[in-house]
Amino acid sequence: MIMIVLFYYPNDNLDAQKFQSPKVTITINAEIPKVIDNVYAFDVIVDKNDFVFFCKENQLMQIKSNLPDETLSYELALHQLEKYGGLPDDAKLNNFEYVSLKKINESSMEIVEKYPLWSAIKFKRTLNKMPVVGPGGEIDISLGEEGELLGITKIWRSVIGENKVKTISPETAIEELYSGNTINKLQTSTNITITKIELGYYELGAGQIQDVIKPVWIFSGYSENNDYMYLCVDAENKSELDLPLVDL
Repeated sequence: MIMIVLFYYPNDNLDAQKFQSPKVTITINAEIPKVIDNVYAFDVIVDKNDFVFFCKENQLMQIKSNLPDETLSYELALHQLEKYGGLPDDAKLNNFEYVSLKKINESSMEIVEKYPLWSAIKFKRTLNKMPVVGPGGEIDISLGEEGELLGITKIWRSVIGENKVKTISPETAIEELYSGNTINKLQTSTNITITKIELGYYELGAGQIQDVIKPVWIFSGYSENNDYMYLCVDAENKSELDLPLVDL
């Protein structure tokens, strides 16, 4: 276990002193993983079922009385996904919840009543048995009365081939984090504590071109408000790009 305190400035080609948002303190309180010399990157191919968007907006916000539970929602989700190539092999059930309107007591700020809107089921992706983060690699399905499909969002790029790339060490990734050289940017101005460091992948959102899904170092943890956060650092060792990789 190691504890490191960093002062993070997002690197947007601006000097830290000129960056308008205040600096964020990142405390790393996590095991430093073992060095993995190289991992796979995946070439992206185009498939008609990679991106799916459907929503019955006029029905989403109507209060419901009979929403499917988690078990039924899972079965219904599999059925709906059959139209779009089925549930991908690298998909993993990530979350299920009832989305509700909430009535709040203004003086105590306690929730006094909930009005159910839809059942939400989410699948996340794994590649090479490692997590995929980012706006892509995700399937969200919304179900209403009697399991009616109210919405589906799928961002799941098809991949082919496995190309080994050399990776930087977690210590080097921490230096990149310190410098603000992250793939995504913090969406908070509160300090955060990193509790886990791991290799994974970052998939872009819809409308963004991504020819290769490459490995990243994922620094995940929680803000002072107990919100889950993560920052990703490119894990590819650019200094090794011109050196051939040989399987021993």
